Amino acid sequence: MPKVKYILRFATVTACLGLGLRALFSDLPIRALVWDEQWWGWCASLVGMSWKEWVTSASVDAGIETVKLIIGIVMIVIAGLVITVERDTKVIKTALWIAFVILLIQNFLNWKEHFWQIGQLLELSLLTATPLLYMKYGGGRGLTRFEQTKEDSYLPYGTLRSWLSRLRRPAEVQGGRTSENAARFSPMPPQHSGPEIGIGHSTIDSFGSVEAVRVTTCLVALTFIGHGFYAAGVHPVPASFVMMTQASLGVGEGVARNLLFSAGLLDFMAAALLLIPRNKAMLIALCWIIPWAILTTLARWWSYQGIVEWNTLLTQWLPEVIIRLPHVLVPLVLWRWVRK
Repeated sequence: MPKVKYILRFATVTACLGLGLRALFSDLPIRALVWDEQWWGWCASLVGMSWKEWVTSASVDAGIETVKLIIGIVMIVIAGLVITVERDTKVIKTALWIAFVILLIQNFLNWKEHFWQIGQLLELSLLTATPLLYMKYGGGRGLTRFEQTKEDSYLPYGTLRSWLSRLRRPAEVQGGRTSENAARFSPMPPQHSGPEIGIGHSTIDSFGSVEAVRVTTCLVALTFIGHGFYAAGVHPVPASFVMMTQASLGVGEGVARNLLFSAGLLDFMAAALLLIPRNKAMLIALCWIIPWAILTTLARWWSYQGIVEWNTLLTQWLPEVIIRLPHVLVPLVLWRWVRK
């Protein structure tokens, strides 16, 4: 399996490229803001337009399309930079921060467009944070070294005490200098009565490993809880979910809704297991999350084949596949971290 830095790198590329293609060929929820009188009425008044004139103005619409074009070009350029620039340079850091801000604004507007449904906010959390995950855990020093021995790869994850113990360097000092063992976090497990849980392929920077697993686990869990809110009917089940299930499996609407409800419950169960700091529980959760993420991502493509024209399939639904690939790739990173 590729190293984590390459998986996170590819996830960032797909998040940026997918949004860039969506901006260029499909649509962004900019009008959810610009055409909301409560939020944007002041701007219409400022330029001397009535609200009706504002929402029907060709110049305003042209401005929205220009913003979309700029966002699309910027995100595709950032995707290209992430592909071509290997090291964690200032240019890449700046580009990743720009990508994060654009994704944050775009997903905030998506949340607004979906009437502030909590499931939408949760579902978008992983996609929004993907550039930051790559910037912090996927480049330069840190979680990019995986050629450790079995002893060096030991990382306790079971209790808060074990997390805190990894933050303290050993106190042995020889001749005024830290000993060789004190210069790094001890690779041997602490002695305590609780079960020891190891996260394979960790790095010398064990605090970074713990932090990375905890942050990434929370983001993946939140995303699938959000997805479960829609599939299980906590929020109204999107018609597109039902249609894609019917088109993919050739079943009726009632069966499709029942299948989605079952999938939503499994999403909740997987998220709960994922938050249990035990390798077996996390791996069981990922055994559902990864295949389900693959299916829901590819469904955007295969369920519309034969329903829409090929140009629509390429310009509207291919970007939707690409932008959801982080939902597959980041759980793969977790799999790599927790697998013995």
